[in-house]
Amino acid sequence: MSIGVLEPYRRRGIAAQLLDAAIHWAQTQDALTWLDSEIFGHNEPALQLHRRFGFAEVGRVTDMYRIDGTPVDDIRLTLRLRSS
Repeated sequence: MSIGVLEPYRRRGIAAQLLDAAIHWAQTQDALTWLDSEIFGHNEPALQLHRRFGFAEVGRVTDMYRIDGTPVDDIRLTLRLRSS
């Protein structure tokens, strides 16, 4: 699943509501223990949002992508939903 908010609607709490809904849904799924996320390294607002929800960085792939010729890192985060 991907979450994205169009530019004119950003900074209104929409992404936080979507992420919160995704987390709550995942917590109702008995088979899920972790919720993982991948974020472009330059997307500081998304990184801060995920950290606020308790996601922890577990990996980083440097120069994973090129956007308009600019190297972009891929940051991997995870949120533990429950023990084992």
